[in-house]
Amino acid sequence: MEAKTETKTEGKTNGVVDAPVQAQVLAKTETTPAEISKWEAPNWNAERIALAKKAVTPPTATDAEFEYFIAWCKRTGLDPFVKQAYLIARRAQDARGNWVEKHEPMASEAGLAARADAELDFRGIESAAVYEGDVFRVVRLPDGTQAIHHEWSPMDRAKAGHKLLGAWAHAKRAGRTVKITCLPLASRIQTTREGKATKFWATMPEGQIEKCARA
Repeated sequence: MEAKTETKTEGKTNGVVDAPVQAQVLAKTETTPAEISKWEAPNWNAERIALAKKAVTPPTATDAEFEYFIAWCKRTGLDPFVKQAYLIARRAQDARGNWVEKHEPMASEAGLAARADAELDFRGIESAAVYEGDVFRVVRLPDGTQAIHHEWSPMDRAKAGHKLLGAWAHAKRAGRTVKITCLPLASRIQTTREGKATKFWATMPEGQIEKCARA
C-alpha cells in the first residue's frame, strides 16, 4: 500500500500526495506540496460517472472496461469531458489468430499537454517533423546534456522524394534532464488489417507523428 500524507496551511488541506514522491520533490525544489503542481482533478461523483457512461463511452464497451476507464481517469486526473482522455476500441488477434475488439483508456496529446503545463517545474517543449533532406543532428553539449540541431526549408521539402522520416520532441524541466525523443515514422504509424495507413495517418502523417513524439 502506498504511503499518503496530507499537508495543511492556515487550517486548509492542500491535498494528498504520495509520500515517496513528496520527499523527492521537496529535496530537489525545497517547496511545499501545494507548490508542486497546479493541477486540479475533476470530482467523479455518481452523477458525473453516469453521464460519462452515456456521453463519452463507446456503447460497445463492457461494464468492466468502463469501470476501469473511470478508475484510470481518477488516477491520472484527466477529464474525458474536455477530450483529455478517451476509451478507445482496439482490435487485436487472440491466441487462435482471431480478431477481437477490446477497449482501452488513452490520454490525448492535449490532455498530456495540459497535465504538463500544470507542473511548476515544466519549462515547455519543442518538437518538429523530420524529412529527407533536412539537416538533423543530436548534439552533445559541454555540460553532458543533449540538444537538437535541425535546419530545414519548405522549398526543399516540397521537392519530389523528400519523404517524411519521423519527428522529435524535447521537454524542459527545471533542475532535471529530460531525454530527447526521436521517433521514426514506421515505429508509430497505425494501419488497418489490410496493412494500409488509417485515415489520419494517411492524410496528416506529419501532425500525427509529431503528436506522438510530444506525448
